[in-house]
Amino acid sequence: NRTVTLRTPPTASITGNLSICPGGSTMLTAAGGISFRWSAGETSAVIVVNPASNMTFAVTVTDNNGCTDSVAASVNILTPPSIQISGDNSICPGDSTILSVTGGNTYIWNTGATDNQITVKPVTTTTYTLTATASNGCTVTSSIIVTLNSPPIAVISSPDSICSGASVGLSAAGGINYLWNTGATTSSVNLWGQAG
Repeated sequence: NRTVTLRTPPTASITGNLSICPGGSTMLTAAGGISFRWSAGETSAVIVVNPASNMTFAVTVTDNNGCTDSVAASVNILTPPSIQISGDNSICPGDSTILSVTGGNTYIWNTGATDNQITVKPVTTTTYTLTATASNGCTVTSSIIVTLNSPPIAVISSPDSICSGASVGLSAAGGINYLWNTGATTSSVNLWGQAG
């Protein structure tokens, strides 16, 4: 009689974070044997992967009796937040604007603010950067440039002198809207001289 021993095959397993953010990586650890062969050819128990899309990784483990078992695990790519920053991106000196963001769960601006809405009053053209985090932990960064416009240079054209009681035409330039102290809103006005 000959005795044949039936060996119990190993039980292969893969552990690691199977949900990652775009551009991220994860460490997958195989167990259940003494040697390992991953589907991409790696032979270590631990591999680091950074797939660009959902991907399945398989490993075959071999125990000290030469028996094998295989297992696979899928790494899924989570959806990052889709954010939108709104607000005036062109303002005049001394003005302020409200910058608002939607699409995330938590926010942090490069100003240190953590609200979804901030009021800014830049003294020069400034870039405001925001990092938003979704409820799944993925983050995205976006920026808005607030341009500080140059103020107009007002110029009034008039004669050097006028006679008392005579009409004189004054013309303004340098802008697109005008408001004279008389209430007129045109670029040119006629005024009557007064004796001084």
